[in-house]
This record gives sequence, structure tokens and C-alpha cells, in this order.
Amino acid sequence: MYVFIVPVILLILTGIIEIISCIVTVKSEYGKKTKAILVLLAALITQLLTYFVMSIPSPEIYPSNGQVSRDGTVRITTLTGLKVYYTLDANLDPKEDGIRYTEPIKLDESTTMNVKTSFLNKWSECVTLDLVVGENGEVTTLDEVNRGLLGDKIIFDSISDVDSVGNEIDFVSAQEADADGKAVDPHGTWEGGDIAVEDGKEYVVRLYVHNNNPGGTDAVATGTKVAVSGIDRSKTNKDGKQEVEVNGFIRSDNSTPKEYWDCIRFNSNTPFHLDYVYGSAMIYNRGAVGTTDPISAADIMTATDEQLAAQNVTGKPLSDDIVLKAGSEDGTLIGFDSLDGNVPGCYAYSSYVTIRVKAVYDK
Repeated sequence: MYVFIVPVILLILTGIIEIISCIVTVKSEYGKKTKAILVLLAALITQLLTYFVMSIPSPEIYPSNGQVSRDGTVRITTLTGLKVYYTLDANLDPKEDGIRYTEPIKLDESTTMNVKTSFLNKWSECVTLDLVVGENGEVTTLDEVNRGLLGDKIIFDSISDVDSVGNEIDFVSAQEADADGKAVDPHGTWEGGDIAVEDGKEYVVRLYVHNNNPGGTDAVATGTKVAVSGIDRSKTNKDGKQEVEVNGFIRSDNSTPKEYWDCIRFNSNTPFHLDYVYGSAMIYNRGAVGTTDPISAADIMTATDEQLAAQNVTGKPLSDDIVLKAGSEDGTLIGFDSLDGNVPGCYAYSSYVTIRVKAVYDK
């Protein structure tokens, strides 16, 4: 209700102000002061009406499936301007006993989280989620995978010692974009934690997608989607900086768990917002969906090192649904031979998915 009523109120009040402004001689000092007072009055009336008619939107907890990675990180998101309070006891009400959420929460053990948002002493409905620490994938080593310890289990981005990417749990990263919209140093260091933004610059956000099961076409992840959310206005973090947290998701019908999540934080000393660059979503892999020089899923395991090294992975476009439909069970399908959600297991079938965002200072 709030989302639709407030713009209507603002539109009506703006129209009234403009009508009165036409009547009052704005060129005179009296007219200027009158218009300024009317603007302030309209803002005050808008806030009062908003308070009485709006319903406070509930917050979202990530990971939304409650399966927390072994580092215990839990994040809560809501609309800009709302305060978030949480408890780690199913019997406690965040309104009465809540802790103000200001930064990601680190859990040492599984628990139940209650969360509410607040605005001008009005409260949202309570969101309750059981959080199980250590179930967001089975963090393992490359040696354990090669020895077949996964069996027939499908997991994503859970190997801790991959030479090319390091710890796969940190699968979301970013780099500044060049004039052509490409990462300035694609084979160099990608920032996986915090990245400082500059006004007007674009940045490439990258998701690494790897079905860790070594079984190839005998261990296919199905219904695999990727999504990116959180592209919004900055909020003040615990250090007093302006911050936008961009979340990346990998979802699959038959993986354990069904959703994987990571994030990157853009920050500045100046309030800013991020704009998604429409049409920028790309997927890079060795298959037909990720390059104009593909090797089929059936042939990839028998390809020689020379053939793989000679392949030119050019990348291909993905749907903007990666951002526009980034809800809790949505996103855009990816794949290897086609965008059918089927991702075979093994490094040779891995993908990089990228989008671009633009930082704009709010002056």
C-alpha cells in the first residue's frame, strides 16, 4: 500500500503547490517565501499521511533457506530508511528485546532468528527463520573431491583451495569496468569484500558458478539459476560510511542446499546509489551458451589440454531477469549446452556470470 499511495500523495500536493505558485507572484520576495513554506508544508503533510496509511514492509534474511555457511554469516535487508531489530531466541519479540541490526551477524551455533522493521514507531510483521550453521554446502578440499567423497551429491562453490579462485565460498566479486564495459584486469585481482566507488564509474560484478561434483554429465545440477539483488541506494554502515551490499545467488533444484549466497559491499564517504546497466548480463563458459567457440558437454571431458587452451571463451548475453527477477526462488536460468538450467559437474563446466552497475553520487 505504502509504495503506491505515497507517490499519488506527492503528485497531488505538487500539483497544488504549482497552482498556488502560479497565483502568487513568485518574483516578489513574499512570493518566494510563500512557495518555500508551501513546499515544507507539503512535505510535512506527506509524512503525516504516510505514517497513517502505510504498512511497514517486512525484512528479508539471507541466506533465505536458513542454511548458513560455516563462517556463520547472516545478513538482513530492508528498504532504505527503515530500522531493523532482531533476536536470536524464538521466544523473544524484536520490538521489546531486539538488537538493532547494523552489520552482518556472525553465528557460532544454530538458532532461531526473529526480525522486524520499524519506522516512526510502527512495526512490520515478524519474520522468523531457523538458521542452521554449517549446512550451506559442505566446505571441502580439492583432494577430497577428487577422492570421490561427494558420491552422487550435487554441491556448488564449496571447495576451499581452488588455484584459480581460492576459496569458492567467496564466489561474488567485482572490478572497475573500462570504457568498453569490460573488467580493467580480468585475470588480475577481483575484490571480494569491499570496493570503494567513484561517481559515474561502472563496475563489473562477477559470480563464479561451479558444480563441485566431478561426475561430469553423470552429475548434472538441474534448474540452475543465478540472481543478483541489492542494487539500491546506500545506507550508513557501522563505520559511518555509505554502503550498498550487492547479493549474488546460485539456486538449483537438486543441489544440497538448493541455494548458495555471497555478497560484495560497495562504499563511499558520499551518499550514492547503484544503477543496473541494462543488457550487461553475460555468461562465460566453454559451452554453447558461453562462447562462440563452444565444446559440447559430451566432448569436454575428452578434449585435450591443447584444445582447451586454444579455445576462445567470448561470452554471451544473459537475460536481465538476473536482476529484475531476483526473488527468493527466481533469477535467470543458466547452463552449458543451452540455457536449460543443466550444469554438469567438474571444473571444465564452470561458468563466470557478470553484470555491470554504475555508481552515482546523490548530490
